[in-house]
Amino acid sequence: MSEKDSIMNKLISDDGIASQSSQSKDEERQHIHQINALDMKSKLQTRYDDLPSPPWPQLDHRIAKAILDGTIIGFDPSQVSFDASNTIVTAYYQFTSKHGVGEYEKWFTRLLRASEPMIIFLEPGSSWYDFVLKQRTHAPTIIAPIQFNELVMSTTFTTEFWDFMFSIDLEASVHKSSNVYKIWNEKLILMYASIHLNPFETPNFVWMDAGYFRNDRDAPELNTPVVKINITESVPEEKLLLLHVRNDPLSSPSRVNIAGNSFVGSGKSFLTIYEKYYETFWDWVSIEKFIGSDQFVMTETCRRYKAYCHPFLPGRFKSWFGLALALSGKRDVSQVSPEFLFLDEPPSNPAIVPSGKYISYCRNEIITSPSIQDFNCE
Repeated sequence: MSEKDSIMNKLISDDGIASQSSQSKDEERQHIHQINALDMKSKLQTRYDDLPSPPWPQLDHRIAKAILDGTIIGFDPSQVSFDASNTIVTAYYQFTSKHGVGEYEKWFTRLLRASEPMIIFLEPGSSWYDFVLKQRTHAPTIIAPIQFNELVMSTTFTTEFWDFMFSIDLEASVHKSSNVYKIWNEKLILMYASIHLNPFETPNFVWMDAGYFRNDRDAPELNTPVVKINITESVPEEKLLLLHVRNDPLSSPSRVNIAGNSFVGSGKSFLTIYEKYYETFWDWVSIEKFIGSDQFVMTETCRRYKAYCHPFLPGRFKSWFGLALALSGKRDVSQVSPEFLFLDEPPSNPAIVPSGKYISYCRNEIITSPSIQDFNCE
């Protein structure tokens, strides 16, 4: 007898009616959750087994495996009031940055109140695992455990590569280390795996930084959605909704036009921008241009590929969290920012991404190899 059948037999009486006398309602809900978790694991395993070869910079399916191996909480099929239109994906890894742990505890708590299903990537065994576990009992959630040093940006690219990027970062003193570059540039990879497995069967997806809600007035109340609009009614399905946050000129050495704290769209829009983002990323790497900031790379990606980006201007620049008002229905997102600087046509000859290759920086140049053991920079 399977584990699922065993659980079901505990729930069903001889006449096929759930027994009310032998178990409390809380016990029944726990059994229902176990059944649902088993169904979810089976579905995810099937989808994982059918995954296509991952596109660069992924070299394997480690991110999807983290979701597959994740802890499922807050998923009770007797409570179907959760928002089923959007999956929110986020991550938090604790290391030295310009904001303290106490600030992130406060900000992250506000995001975790949302009713949307979530996939949350965390360091296994960290205090953040228990932090999320306690605060996401009200809505479907998968806590996906993967070590920071096992992320794609930590493994496809060597320490020497990231040391080089840190050496050319004009804001190195603010960023403290190259760790922030890794998690920033990992976002679309986490989205890729989440969309392909799509455990909650949602048509649309949201990347939202764990520390997005700096002000409580912008955050959802407990068990209410972040996204209160139908994204694809206002934004074409093939386009990703982003925030046009600054109006830096093309000549700026640290040009930011797109905010990196939240992206919203259909699964199709994320998978399309994934390809264009890492194409732009590699195009810059190949000429030794700084790619540590995802805001730099996404700004250039959208400049090059206007067919896939929908930059939204909330009325003024430097409104860093202005997308929250739009998602709550308080701003119209249907219009592309008239101030955004698109190219008329995408570049004709971008550098071709080094599929299947690891990347390092050795003897003053970017190098690639199908095996990380082949790098010898001594």
